[in-house]
Amino acid sequence: MIVEEEGVVFTSDNIFCKVQTWLQEADPARWLEALDHLRRVRAETLVPGHGPVCDKAYLKEQEAFIREWVDYVRGGVDRGLTKDQCVESLTAMTDRYPMDVEQEGYAPRVMKMNVANLFDYVMGAGIHAAGQGTYR
Repeated sequence: MIVEEEGVVFTSDNIFCKVQTWLQEADPARWLEALDHLRRVRAETLVPGHGPVCDKAYLKEQEAFIREWVDYVRGGVDRGLTKDQCVESLTAMTDRYPMDVEQEGYAPRVMKMNVANLFDYVMGAGIHAAGQGTYR
């Protein structure tokens, strides 16, 4: 929702400001397109779905983190890991950002869900089988 006269955009789950990003059902390519759209909006203040209020400068950091996640999982795929092996072994992203308020105990589960979804994304499988909008 955009409140142009106030210069504010409520971004919902498009922005996870300074907290762990949940990618368990995300299409990274479309998410990156949404961030590009937010860059063009005539408002500077972003009220994210998670984390503190931020400005448009944070869009670059959110984009970089999404790309980092995809590249991290792609690295597991490139090493020949199966989906199950990736889900169990790719845990380093846990420390990149803290979990949001009252979600601390969810970190291991979120990491596994993110990796499982992004494995399918990289492989063009599951909900990503159509391959539309795929960021490679």
